[in-house]
Amino acid sequence: MKDLILSKFPEYNEDQLSKIMSQIDAMSPLLKKSLQKYLEKGTLDEINLLGYTVQSLKDNYGMNEITAFLTLDYILREPEKAVESIKKRYDTICIK
Repeated sequence: MKDLILSKFPEYNEDQLSKIMSQIDAMSPLLKKSLQKYLEKGTLDEINLLGYTVQSLKDNYGMNEITAFLTLDYILREPEKAVESIKKRYDTICIK
């Protein structure tokens, strides 16, 4: 998966990619499978968590697909904190 991420998101350096990969390793199986499908085929599954989808996070909050998937995983793990973070637009899931 690491090579697929680098091919679609060349802006990530090795340190960032390492952190992202550890977050993906801990991701829920459903989201991980959907992310893998996106990376391989370029299609997004319509996974809706509390009204948020990968596409809505991209469109409304300027996230890229990786950050959006990680945010959906955050919503699964800690819904209240994740939604608060999204609404305040200080989401720091994306490695900078």
